[in-house]
Amino acid sequence: MARRKLRVAALAGACALGGSGVLAAGGVATAATTGSTPGLVQLTGEVVHGLGADTDLGAVDASAPMTVGVGLQVDAAARQAAFRALTTPGSPTYHHWYTPASFLQAFGVSAPVAAQARAYATRAGLRVTYASPDGSYLLLSGTASQVESTFSVAEHEYRAADGSTFTANTGPATVPSSVVGLSGLTSLGVARTDLTRPAGATPAQDLCLESATSLPAGVPNGAYCTGALTPTDVRSVYAVPPGDLGNGQKVAVFGEGELANVISDLRTFEKTYSQPTVPVREVLVGDNLQDSSGDPEWDLDSQASTGMAPDLQELDFYFGSSLSDQSITATYEAWANDPAGPLTGNSSFGGAEDLEYLGAFLEDTALQQAAMEGRTMFASAGDVGGSCLPGANGITNTVVPCVEYPASSPYVTAVGGTVVYTAADASGNQVQPPTRALEYAWNYSGGGHSTFEPAQPWQPPAFPAGQATPCVGPPGTGQTCRGVPDVSALSGDIITNGYAYVYQGAVSEEGGTSLSSPLWAGSWANVEAASTATGGAGFAPAALYGLAADPTKDAASFFDVGGTTDSIPGYGNGQYPTLPRTPGVDPTGYDFVTGLGSPVLSAITSNLDGTTTPATTTTYPADPATPTVVDYGFTSPYNSPAFTGCSTSGTVSDPTGDATVPDPAGDAFDLTSMKLSSDATQVTFAGTVVDASTDAANDVDYAWQFTYQGATYAVTVDTGPSPSAALYLQNYVATPIGLLVEQAPTSLATLAAPTVDEAPNGTISVSMPLSVFNSAAKPTVPLAAGALLSQVSLFTNTGPAATALANDFNVDPVDQANFFQCTYAVDGPAAGPAPALPEAPLAVGVPLAALAAGALVLRRRSRRAA
Repeated sequence: MARRKLRVAALAGACALGGSGVLAAGGVATAATTGSTPGLVQLTGEVVHGLGADTDLGAVDASAPMTVGVGLQVDAAARQAAFRALTTPGSPTYHHWYTPASFLQAFGVSAPVAAQARAYATRAGLRVTYASPDGSYLLLSGTASQVESTFSVAEHEYRAADGSTFTANTGPATVPSSVVGLSGLTSLGVARTDLTRPAGATPAQDLCLESATSLPAGVPNGAYCTGALTPTDVRSVYAVPPGDLGNGQKVAVFGEGELANVISDLRTFEKTYSQPTVPVREVLVGDNLQDSSGDPEWDLDSQASTGMAPDLQELDFYFGSSLSDQSITATYEAWANDPAGPLTGNSSFGGAEDLEYLGAFLEDTALQQAAMEGRTMFASAGDVGGSCLPGANGITNTVVPCVEYPASSPYVTAVGGTVVYTAADASGNQVQPPTRALEYAWNYSGGGHSTFEPAQPWQPPAFPAGQATPCVGPPGTGQTCRGVPDVSALSGDIITNGYAYVYQGAVSEEGGTSLSSPLWAGSWANVEAASTATGGAGFAPAALYGLAADPTKDAASFFDVGGTTDSIPGYGNGQYPTLPRTPGVDPTGYDFVTGLGSPVLSAITSNLDGTTTPATTTTYPADPATPTVVDYGFTSPYNSPAFTGCSTSGTVSDPTGDATVPDPAGDAFDLTSMKLSSDATQVTFAGTVVDASTDAANDVDYAWQFTYQGATYAVTVDTGPSPSAALYLQNYVATPIGLLVEQAPTSLATLAAPTVDEAPNGTISVSMPLSVFNSAAKPTVPLAAGALLSQVSLFTNTGPAATALANDFNVDPVDQANFFQCTYAVDGPAAGPAPALPEAPLAVGVPLAALAAGALVLRRRSRRAA
């Protein structure tokens, strides 16, 4: 998603109600009836607490595009009672799952109530870009001004004490009493993180060691093979029945962005590992198929799930316009209401639960519906250990226990991560077929207790003695709160261990719980394929905890990660240790790092249904390589001239006086606007500046950064005695622990002398010929009329420009103006909202030696969405 800086101030209070700058004192979705208008209420719980401690930068641009999700009241008690009956053995309705049509008939919001809410939400010009069939959810798009008028709020931008910026509503929203919550009014709690990071090429798991000299402390001596496990390796380790490979089943992957490269990589993966060509279906819920930054994640999701279930009938991508709460909710709703939708889904993203709480957990409504239809969503537990650092992209463990959402939802199966080594023979070769020699917890696997979400009745009996914790906030206040994760699977350790997948056409290695979750999604498709039960295997957690409740089936069905055999007891995630099965204390071996353990699929399948033989045979269409596209058409308004959310002139404004000036020798730091213009031969970048000091040393540099074809470039101006301009390619390198570090940029070309006027209200302007860019950058598709630039940002810093670019993650830009939420079409008007990008890998400008020493506090980039 577009790089949003989430609040990290007062993180120690983030996991407690009333923690500064996180939650409203009354909790989420607390409604207070307004004194003047009957039938209207104020959502006092969806206001960021402690805004008075932040710097108010003023109102957001009235024309800034916004999307807002509106959740309507449903009969929660009736839904939950029906859900319990569906998942309780012996109930008359056990496994009598609903269809989307029967669910609508039983639990849909009444037509008059839905119509009233829709009329209220659109009265100021907001457009409905998605409406769930049961009436419980609306996705709205429009401008900040329309949002403010509709919900009687003021949208401001704030700067926190740590320098991060975010948008938030200054007061509670006013809505009809039928509305239970809104998402999208604040940029806090909307960033989904823990997306995978692209990695370099690496061989399969064929590095075999005869001792534990280079393995973590506590690993017993023995012969192990490390490296990247192939799909065949993983299926063998987790005992997938050879003839049960997902026949006749479908799996859904949730995300956003382009799919052509993802599908191409899937086809290369299938050829590389001799797998069938699985048909693909694209279900587009507002996605314009432009953003490629999430490709490594969607590559891993699709190839891990099909790696476990290569005979799938179909792989479905439910893709929205961004990874924001409001967009993700729409994709979940589309899945739950799709009669042809898969029984199994995967979400390899998450956000700190305490910040997601501001969005009212609106996804729960759709996820519960899916569960009541016998569907199962698998969700990554996170890559930040037993903690949540808002906005961090994994490989970080803070001191504050916290879990991620949607993994903490009681209507998903949360998946933690493990490190897996296979056995080596006496000659130092991998034993065939591959077998587990060692599996232990990944120390960055997410896990812990939810603060708000209640546990379903089958989970608390699995908790270790004395480990149940009550929820301290709604919706589960006072009830035993949910534990995360439910189960675990291979995540690797980012350094020596992971999964072999194809990225950009080449075999690479990747890991994290972004891998663990889709491995389980593919595994569950295998279980569903062999199920002979009424309604199929159904909602996975109910079935899995049912197995765990039987000591014999538990021991056969789950490898005890943290047990005393082929594992490392007590190897935890910073806040919680792994625990072995111990009668009377922890009979299932459940812990808040790896859940019930990793799968023994032959036993899970046979213990649930008495068979491991698929019930159906996969039949493929004549041309399985051609995707089927279901486009809800929600992108069309953005491409219409009537859409006013993005400036057609390519101009954005920036608040006056918001520059920080750490260098008193600098001048003209304060940006007030940025403009892009072009013709068929060049793009011109311009900015308007106001003097921030009386000094005229002219040591300021300016950089316009933009993304094209997945790469990031910068056009810079050094103002110095002889102003100069240049084109650079931004460079990043992955460290051994998975961080992405910005390196010195590559100089591609010198541009013609810029126009520099740093007087009050002066302008800085530089032109980049298309021919120069194409010759120097050599993009796959040449930059030409009609091409789209995205993530355009102008920022100022002390020079020279190349040095400032390389240090941007370590030295905050003094000021910036952003075009992040819009794309710019070369030689044409703005193309509408840009595809929101997945949260970028944690990137810092620090020496690698310092990283290895662990001596630095890593700072996140401070650029904001305008």
